[in-house]
Amino acid sequence: MILITIRKSGTMNEYEVLRTIYKVGHPISGIVSGYKWHELVDGFHSCQIEIETDLAFKAILPYQNLLDDYDYPVFRQELIPTLGTRLDMVVANYVNGTLYLSAKPSDVSAERIAQFKSFYRYIEGLKVGNVITGRVKKAMPCGIFVDLQSPYPGLIDIGHTDFNLGKKLPYDNSKWPQEDELITCIITYFRLHNMQVGLGWSTD
Repeated sequence: MILITIRKSGTMNEYEVLRTIYKVGHPISGIVSGYKWHELVDGFHSCQIEIETDLAFKAILPYQNLLDDYDYPVFRQELIPTLGTRLDMVVANYVNGTLYLSAKPSDVSAERIAQFKSFYRYIEGLKVGNVITGRVKKAMPCGIFVDLQSPYPGLIDIGHTDFNLGKKLPYDNSKWPQEDELITCIITYFRLHNMQVGLGWSTD
């Protein structure tokens, strides 16, 4: 039996669902039960494929999650699976009580599924608030990538400051830690879709 934590507002904690219950990249099987057709701007079309599963949430397979080479202006209706078709998919996201799935060949490959399973096993041994050391691998406009001596990089993301447990990176990136510098960080969250560890910078 799965116990699901609900916030006082009655909405699910989306991050915790994807971290602990229906994990990103993990396999899901279901049957096509319906469609919602959409006309997008400039006459382009798309579709959300409704999937019947034994899960606790509504499940949707967006049309663009059928294809590795999705091209926005091109809608190929022949790719839409017929009612009653059973599909093997993976969890892509969870938003507002709905699981969004993917059937992209690259997402449902055994290799990709194994990568996500390995990442989740790795983060089981880590806790938010833990202090960790790493070496600066690269500075980018989005922040600093940190080598944690694991298959998964850390990222001090300048865009995630609301729940950053460490010191914010200075506005002037010339004052950031330099490449190959050993730094102390605080684990602040897990970047599930990217298979990365979200970090805050610590100067202590």
